Amino acid sequence: MFYRTSNDTEVDLVVESADNKLTAIEIKATENPVQKHVRSLFSFKEERADARLFCACTAPRRRMIGDVTVIPWQELFAELSI
Repeated sequence: MFYRTSNDTEVDLVVESADNKLTAIEIKATENPVQKHVRSLFSFKEERADARLFCACTAPRRRMIGDVTVIPWQELFAELSI
């Protein structure tokens, strides 16, 4: 599901699990996403504080930008258990 926040910020993908937990995902074609790349996830978190936040990209390994987990795109499906 694509999502737009109340302030018109867009999130690429929102996945709701069987137990109603939300995961918001931004997809970026970069090895080195920075804070401006995940700004929309921070906005999403303001509306849904319980959501897990991911930036799927071509980074070689995981790291954090605030509450956002930057993750190699190849690992995303395993993280979501799908």
